[in-house]
Amino acid sequence: MKGVRILTALIVVASVYFSSSYWMPTRIAGIYQGEDRMQVSDIKFKSTVVLVDNPPFTKEGIKKLWVKSNKFVLEGRNVMLGKYDKIVFIKNNLIRPYNSQELKYWEGDNQFCLRGSLGDKCLSKDDVFFVIVSNETGGGYDDISDYNGINYSIVFVNR
Repeated sequence: MKGVRILTALIVVASVYFSSSYWMPTRIAGIYQGEDRMQVSDIKFKSTVVLVDNPPFTKEGIKKLWVKSNKFVLEGRNVMLGKYDKIVFIKNNLIRPYNSQELKYWEGDNQFCLRGSLGDKCLSKDDVFFVIVSNETGGGYDDISDYNGINYSIVFVNR
């Protein structure tokens, strides 16, 4: 009987631990801004990276996160002024860079290293879950909001 209680307790603890990212509240952990450029055409643009703890799992949850946090992300920052500017929402999961040279760049091939803003850590592009772009870029994405006369669209990634 004692073995059944211990097994039940272990199952409950494991269930709570592994499901915690589902029921834990979503929280913005940090916002970083930088400039980047498209190598093909040498166009400079602003890139804003928003680190999120416990990101939502569903597209509806992602849209709710944007509606809840868009004023916080946009106000007081010159975030989306140009045609190619973007806001990247990424899970706050810091990892080591593939190469120490990556720390010199805002965005590499596989990681966001934010020019060393995160110390000697980076963020995997696999952890990006949505991107906000202005409608001027085209592409037919979901229109989600209008702020200061700019219409924004959401691009879902890895969902």
